[in-house]
Amino acid sequence: MFCSPFLRTRQTAEIIRSVLNETVLDGKVAEPTPNLALRERWFGIFDMTHDDNYHRCWKEDNDAPDHGEHSKFGCESASSVADRATKFIVEEIENKMENKIVILVAHGDICQILQTSFLGMEAWQQRQIEHVETASWRDMKVSK
Repeated sequence: MFCSPFLRTRQTAEIIRSVLNETVLDGKVAEPTPNLALRERWFGIFDMTHDDNYHRCWKEDNDAPDHGEHSKFGCESASSVADRATKFIVEEIENKMENKIVILVAHGDICQILQTSFLGMEAWQQRQIEHVETASWRDMKVSK
């Protein structure tokens, strides 16, 4: 199990680990491994403000899909988030965890953006797929 190094994802990962160990896996799930690649998206001037401001960043994604370092709000681009998350999956999971079930505990936007990669969509299209609700999970498999 891997998680963002941020507090609430570490706490959630520990709850998942505890429940799995106590119910079905008899103590076989190791401590979650924090990884910076799973951190939340940087929302620039909206970071640590009201969640309603995220919509402004998502609109910018839609209007200028590859704004990169040129976001008028200083937001990390969706493609940058997708790049760091998929690089982590390729280098740390696909290459080292073959035939294993891996649980990733991360934040909403990174989960949403990562799912676009699995579906073969552009990262900026993340708001076009079903919203990832707090404390929900998705079974992600590469779309053929």
